[in-house]
This record gives sequence, structure tokens and C-alpha cells, in this order.
Amino acid sequence: MNRSLVFIALALLTWGMGEGMFFNFVPIYLDNQFHLSESQIGLALGAFGFSMALTHIPAGRLADRIGRRPLLIAAWLLGLISTLVMGSALMLPLFLFGFFAYGLTAFVSSPLSSYVTAARGKWSVGTVLSLTTATFGLGMALGSVTGGWIGDNYG
Repeated sequence: MNRSLVFIALALLTWGMGEGMFFNFVPIYLDNQFHLSESQIGLALGAFGFSMALTHIPAGRLADRIGRRPLLIAAWLLGLISTLVMGSALMLPLFLFGFFAYGLTAFVSSPLSSYVTAARGKWSVGTVLSLTTATFGLGMALGSVTGGWIGDNYG
């Protein structure tokens, strides 16, 4: 196995854990902290999905122009900054700004898939894409369990 794939798998496991620790609890947080109605929460989640959808075609073109690696780093930085904004936000507009900016990190999908496909060595495309998807999914599951435990024990 290519050494880069190990690092990518660990990064996706970590990213999934981090995302799993907060994402499933966003609707609860929007209700408890900002007192949004169910329809307003649904609108916020829909806008988050829309911000995710906006990024894929431009990200693919940009990866072709400037390379995959800068986009992988940019997604990581945007994710970090966005979660810091959400975590420190005391007002709804600032939280939503961070939340929607976090949705923009979905642009990493195209360059990441391209990167792992190029770094796969003798592995098949399906195997290497399954590895990366599975490690992210495992991280999401572990993060949700961990986030739930933290929420139960520390509020």
C-alpha cells in the first residue's frame, strides 16, 4: 500500500470523527441555543446541503488547473476555520456563516478521489475509493458515539 494512502485514510478517519461529533447535533443546537423552529432548522440544513452542492464542479476544474494538493490543504484549513467560527459563535448569523462555510468543504471530494486514484498503485480504483469512504464513515460513526457520550456527560 502506498504510504500516502495510509495518511489519507487516517486523515479521513480523523475528519469523520470530528464531523460526527458535531454534525448530528446541529439541529439540537439550533433549537436549544438559537430557538429556531423545525422549519427554520430544516431551511438551515437545506442551505447547508446547497452550499455543499455548489462546490463540486468548480473544484474539479480548479484541481485540473492548480493541482489536487492545494485543494486538499484548502479544504482542511476551511474546515478548521469554519468549526472554530461555529464553536465560538454567540449569534446565529455568525454560526450559520461558519456552518455554511463548512458545507463548502465538500469541494474536497473531487480532488481527493482523483488523488487516491492516482496514488493507488496496484490496487483497483474501487478498492482504494472504498478504503477512503469506509475510513471516513467509520470516523463519522465513532464521532457520533463520542459526541453523544460527551453531550450526555458534559452537556
